[in-house]
Amino acid sequence: MIDELPSAPVGKDKKSLGSRSIQELFSEQEFEQELASIVFDSILKGLSHFGGPKVADSILYILELDHGVSMQGLANDLEKFRKGLRKMFGESSGIIEYHVEVQLAKRIGTDPEGKDLDDLIALTRDYVNQKKINSE
Repeated sequence: MIDELPSAPVGKDKKSLGSRSIQELFSEQEFEQELASIVFDSILKGLSHFGGPKVADSILYILELDHGVSMQGLANDLEKFRKGLRKMFGESSGIIEYHVEVQLAKRIGTDPEGKDLDDLIALTRDYVNQKKINSE
C-alpha cells in the first residue's frame, strides 16, 4: 500500500511541494464533503422557509444554472451565492440569507445573533474539525 504521494516539481526552478499522505488527502476530502453537506442542508432549509422543498429546489436550480453557483463549493465561494440571490431577489436577498444563517447556526448549535454567513461558515469549519477530533 502506498503511504505517501511523491513530491512534484513545479515551475522553472523545480521547487518541491513536499509530500502528503493519502490519509491526509482523504481527510481533507471528507472534511470538505461534510462542510458542503452541512452548508447545503442549511441553505435548503433556509430557502424552504419561503415555500417548501419545491421552491427551494427551483431557486437552487436557477442559482446553479444562471449564476454559476456550485452547491458543492459554496462554503468557499459565498460571494457568488450572494450575487445570485441579489440578482434574483434584489434587496430581499438579505432576508433569504438571514434564514440560511438561522438554519446553519441551528445545525451547529450556536446563536446566530451578531453573526453573518461568513462567520457561521468559519464556525461550521471549526464544528466539523471538532467533530472529527471527537470521533478519533
